[in-house]
Amino acid sequence: MSNNNNTNNNTNNNTNNNTNNNTIKDKNSDNRPEPKYNPGDIIIIRGNKKRHIYGTEPSWSTEHKEYQYQIDYGLCCASEGVINEANILRIADEEGDKLIPL
Repeated sequence: MSNNNNTNNNTNNNTNNNTNNNTIKDKNSDNRPEPKYNPGDIIIIRGNKKRHIYGTEPSWSTEHKEYQYQIDYGLCCASEGVINEANILRIADEEGDKLIPL
C-alpha cells in the first residue's frame, strides 16, 4: 500500500514540476526577440495610418507572442491605444509620409 502512495506522490510531483518548468520557460525573456520599434518612433500601421509610440518600453503579450506598443494619435495626440508589433508596417518616412496625418 505504501508503494502505491509513493508512486502517486511521484506522479503528482512530476506533473507539478513540468507545470512549473513550462511557466518559467514562458516567462523567460531570453527567448524573446528584440523589439523592432522604440518609444518616440512615428510608425505607419495597417490602413495607411500614422501613429506615435510613447511610453517607456513595449510590453510582451503572452497571448499573441509578440510585443505591444502604447500609441497615441489624433488631434494633439489626445487619443491613445495599444498595437501589436505585427500590425506595424514600418517607421514613417519624413518625406514620403508627410501628408498622412498623425
